[in-house]
Order: sequence, then C-alpha cells, then structure tokens
Amino acid sequence: MSFGDTKKLVHNGMYVGGHGYNHLWMDKEDRKSQETEIELTLEFLKNVGAPIKKWIMCYPFGAYNSETLSLLKEKNCSAGLTIKIGANNLAKDNLFKLKRFDTNDFPKY
Repeated sequence: MSFGDTKKLVHNGMYVGGHGYNHLWMDKEDRKSQETEIELTLEFLKNVGAPIKKWIMCYPFGAYNSETLSLLKEKNCSAGLTIKIGANNLAKDNLFKLKRFDTNDFPKY
C-alpha cells in the first residue's frame, strides 16, 4: 500500500493507527530506538491525516516491553494491540495489552 493509498483511506473515513515506521521488534530495541520509531510512526500518521492524539498502536510482531508502554503513554497513545487472539473487557483489561482477532483466525469458506 502506498502513502497515497493510505491517505485515501483516512480521507474516506477509515481509521489508520500505528504499526511502527520500520516494523521493528520493539522488545529488542533500547528506549531511544523505540522513541525514535514511535516518533517516526507519529510523523507518518500526521502526514496521512490520521489522528496523533488518542491513537492506537498495533505492535509489530506483537513485540513490546515496559519501555514501549511507557513511551506510548507519553506520546498520547490510548491503546495497544497484541497478537494474542481473543476478545477484551475494556472495563477491566489493560488497554495497552489488548487481544485481537486477525482475519486468519476465522474459517475460510
């Protein structure tokens, strides 16, 4: 998907959140590298017209650590999606460790 395609999605009402600029395993990166990656992600989101306040991050490879969570909170992120499969109770679950359903989790007919 190109930059222009992503801009069109946002323009037409689709929510676009962060997934990392360089698609790094965040849990393997030091704090400074993670901060740079998040800042580049936010710059991309801003440039395509996506929200950068109360935005959502989907961790590349499902990888994050306590530094990632701390930085996301500092950068006005409101939630983070893991690769764990399942539903969430938004009143009880940690909003930065949300499970999800991927298209591959559903039967193909």
